[in-house]
Amino acid sequence: IQWKFIQLCLPTYDRLYRRRVVQTPVCQRCNLYDETSIHVFFNCSPVSKLWKFVFKLVKKINRSLNLNNICKFVILGFHEYRTDLPVENFLRDAAFSVIWKTRNEIIFDDKRDDLKNRFIFKVMSKLKEEHFLAAQDVETLSLFEQRWCQNGVLASLDNRKLKINIP
Repeated sequence: IQWKFIQLCLPTYDRLYRRRVVQTPVCQRCNLYDETSIHVFFNCSPVSKLWKFVFKLVKKINRSLNLNNICKFVILGFHEYRTDLPVENFLRDAAFSVIWKTRNEIIFDDKRDDLKNRFIFKVMSKLKEEHFLAAQDVETLSLFEQRWCQNGVLASLDNRKLKINIP
C-alpha cells in the first residue's frame, strides 16, 4: 500500500471522480473533504487520531527515536536508516493496512469499524502469533521478549505466559 501511495496510484475518490467512475470526490469516512491519498492516510480526522495513538506507542517503546518528521515515518518507516526496529515498523505498517482496509470496507460493505480498535486487534493478533511461535524454545522466547516486550508497552511475559498491555 505504501508503494502505491508513494506512486500516487491508489484508487482514491478524487481520482475516480476525475475519471467519472464515481459521482463525488468526497471521502466516505468523514464526508467532509475530497478523498485524496494525503487525506486518506493523514488528514481525515479518525485517521489522524489513529496516528497519534501509534506515535504514542512508538515513543513509549523506543524513547530514543525522533518522530519529528512524521510524514517520513508514515511513508518510509525506519527501514531506510534503522533496520533494527521491526516492532516500530510493524506498528506503522499495521496502521497503514488498517486505514486502507477500513476505507474499503466503508465503500464496498458500508461497514464502519473503529480504527483504533481494529489496529489494536491486528497488533494483538501479531503478538499472539509471535508468542505462540516463540514459546517452544527458551532462546526464541527470549528474543520475542526483547523485541515485543520493550518497556512493557505492548506486552510482557509472566512465567512464559503472554500478557498483552496495549492501552
